[in-house]
Amino acid sequence: MANPRERFSDAEEAFRTAVQAMLSGLWVGGPGIIESYNAALQTCSVQPAIQGRVMDAAGNITFVNMPVCVDVPVFFLSGGGFSVTTPVAKGDECFIAFADRCIDSWWQNGGINPPAEYRMHDLSDGFAFIGFRSNPRALTNVSTTSLQVRSDNYTGPTGTGECIDIGAGKIQMIADEVVIHGRNKSVFDAGGTGFVYTPSLITTYTDGVTSAHNTPNPPEVPT
Repeated sequence: MANPRERFSDAEEAFRTAVQAMLSGLWVGGPGIIESYNAALQTCSVQPAIQGRVMDAAGNITFVNMPVCVDVPVFFLSGGGFSVTTPVAKGDECFIAFADRCIDSWWQNGGINPPAEYRMHDLSDGFAFIGFRSNPRALTNVSTTSLQVRSDNYTGPTGTGECIDIGAGKIQMIADEVVIHGRNKSVFDAGGTGFVYTPSLITTYTDGVTSAHNTPNPPEVPT
């Protein structure tokens, strides 16, 4: 079935139709779902979460899954020799952004290079930003007053999950077990068996189960 707009004797409408057809093949970005993750290369395979629209010769419209994007670099907050990483897993949601030009030479070699191909806004040139969430996967119990590094299942200090909570004047570590490793023994006592603390800076130690210990006598933390 022909597009009725093709019959219009209108230059503006013809131009608008041509632009719309061009934009229909332009990829900028959208939500995706992680299919697999390569921890060694920090790349992933991503299934675009918005289906493509296909019209047959009779004018019937069907929606089909877009091809999986492979070798997609994963974004981690990083800079100055430090990085914050997460254990990316199958089923995680993300935003996949498509570069203006081919990224193959940059990805393989780093530095500044000419493009390996002259494709533009192509599904082959995506970057995955992990963390965007659809409504069914929204986090619960999100703090509005502090910075948190937390597990998805965190429900509070007396609930489930793990969390580092940085608020006004206080840092909390909530978990069933907290382990601190120190390569430099100077951060431990002479026998290397206890955590060195400053009584004036530590006010209370709570094990979360049976007791509270006021400084200067908190329990030892094994190395």
